[in-house]
Amino acid sequence: MKPIEVILDTDMATDCDDAGAMAVLHALASAGEACIAAIVVNNKDADSVGAVAAINAFYGRP
Repeated sequence: MKPIEVILDTDMATDCDDAGAMAVLHALASAGEACIAAIVVNNKDADSVGAVAAINAFYGRP
């Protein structure tokens, strides 16, 4: 089965739901079930972008 292309839209704020969603998405990508097409940050806080970049780097997907 071909992996599903996913665009994740996140606000990556102070709650943990976005980090959890990213962990699930990366697990699916590692299993070959998903292809991460993009991760979009819709929060004006610059630290949100850094948090998303750090999580992506942790999973080896910059």
